[in-house]
Amino acid sequence: MSGHWCGLLALGLVACGAAAPQAPSALLEQQWTNDGGRSIEAAQRRLAGVTLPDSPGYVLGLTASGVSVKSLDRQRSWQSVRSFVARPVIAGNVVVGLERGALLALDARTGQPLWSLPVAQRHLLGAGDDAALTAVGLAASDEHEAELVVVDRQGKVALRLTAPPAMGAPGVLGGLVFLPWGNQYVSVLDPNAQREVGRALLRVQVSTVQPFGGRLWFGERAMVRFDDKIGGASRGAATLARLPEVDLPGNPTWFPERAAPAPLAATGRDAIRIYARPGEEGGFDADRYAASYRRLLLGADAASGELRFVQVLPAVALGGAAVEGGFVLCAEDGSVHLLESAGGTASGFSFGTPLQACVVSAGDFVMPRGAASASLPEQLGKAVALGDADLVPAQRYLMRALAASADPKVTQVLIALAMDGRTPPSLIDETRRLLSQRRNGADAMIAALSREVDFLSDVTRPPPVGPLADALAALGDPRAAPLLARHLNDPVHSTGDLARVSHALFTLATSAEYEPLRTFFALYRATAEDDSMVAAVLDVARALQRIGGAPAAQLIARALQDPLTVPAIKSGLEQLPATPPAAAVPPAAPAAPADQDG
Repeated sequence: MSGHWCGLLALGLVACGAAAPQAPSALLEQQWTNDGGRSIEAAQRRLAGVTLPDSPGYVLGLTASGVSVKSLDRQRSWQSVRSFVARPVIAGNVVVGLERGALLALDARTGQPLWSLPVAQRHLLGAGDDAALTAVGLAASDEHEAELVVVDRQGKVALRLTAPPAMGAPGVLGGLVFLPWGNQYVSVLDPNAQREVGRALLRVQVSTVQPFGGRLWFGERAMVRFDDKIGGASRGAATLARLPEVDLPGNPTWFPERAAPAPLAATGRDAIRIYARPGEEGGFDADRYAASYRRLLLGADAASGELRFVQVLPAVALGGAAVEGGFVLCAEDGSVHLLESAGGTASGFSFGTPLQACVVSAGDFVMPRGAASASLPEQLGKAVALGDADLVPAQRYLMRALAASADPKVTQVLIALAMDGRTPPSLIDETRRLLSQRRNGADAMIAALSREVDFLSDVTRPPPVGPLADALAALGDPRAAPLLARHLNDPVHSTGDLARVSHALFTLATSAEYEPLRTFFALYRATAEDDSMVAAVLDVARALQRIGGAPAAQLIARALQDPLTVPAIKSGLEQLPATPPAAAVPPAAPAAPADQDG
């Protein structure tokens, strides 16, 4: 690669057919001086009103037998037995691929060949097309050499040159080629005039040129629009679409860093991606973006990053795109999923066979209206309950989203997760912790305490009585007292949970709970084997002393005299305040009004 590419791109570029790439024949200057956006503004004025040709959008699937392509409007479909050696790309209505020793273009609508030319062993960096020219970025396997090839519809090479450093995925609009390079420049090349006619200096990382809504955008982690504000790019005054800084599971990227070539078969990184569509004036379509994590698709607010929906796919995602009004995802089982920006599901389709990789082009496809989605808490619950160890990092992220929600339905979801045997064991502790901190949804808590384990249904774990006791005690809900007292003597619960139940009953118990409390005290004051059970017995003793009057005082006195009472319990009982002689058993508290928050 020429060491002079640190300067301005060559202007004496010669069309060279299928010959080897030529080094630039001349350089205008060794160092390019920022022109304040004048040259890129001139290029923009030249193309004012020019848009990319219409495209229905396509999904390309690589299968065991070749390649299959379907248009998103479902009006076109074709298959081919071609054996690509690199993952193809879709540019407008063209599929660009590499076969052994050849670069070729196919009509995306029919699969018919458009042109082919010989190349050395290369990887595809990306491609752009405007229905007249196709620009292709190619990289050598050692990543130390790249080249740009521009071909017209007749198969004539309009331009072929060794690329500048850090060359990215090119674009084409109105007969001009847009070449990102050096991580900060986009040069505009005119193949007819054999010269560079403009250059933008961007203040964002730039490694790709992408079409959205008929326009070109430049960038990588953020995208700058090629419009009448592009002259201000070097001053940070161009139209910009930037995603919020959110710590998403798996650290997904919007576009591959430095336009890295994609291997033929999908890898784990293809399952962890961001999908977003810039809006007309910056920002994002429908104020949404989505992030995939294997079988999960997380939709979020494009300004705040706040979670808006979660969808579960039947298989691992291999690729996708943000379209107007939603997202298109393809999965390794061959299914293609159409999702609205709000999370609703539109009807999808399938290739009918597993995929090794897939590529989605959004084109001008507009997402149709889909079926209404479940509530966000219900979606979160479904996603977290999946018994897939590979999803745990994303499930932990979703658990944090659950914790941040004040929706009372979250309480019901957490209870269901805690009692569902399919919930991954690694998430049970976090589920219980979040449940103990809930301060609404008391009706759901009371209902859970009334349920029994039933292995013929989905109730395969006992209710999480410890977290429920914490939450209901903090809420001061007296309806919990008889239910907690009943669970106090159920041996299915851990001693840690029993300690939390006992602590709640110290606050909530009434005279109606005297008998189950007395039974617990009698059973365990001489048999408690760990600190949790000692604490439980002592809290029960305090509750008995509060509600039991003279009978409770006599019970505690006998325990103090009994040599079988566990020493730690006896020591704790000795520190209890004396029961007033006139203490009486208080009446049971009235039932609390029905919980209004669900």
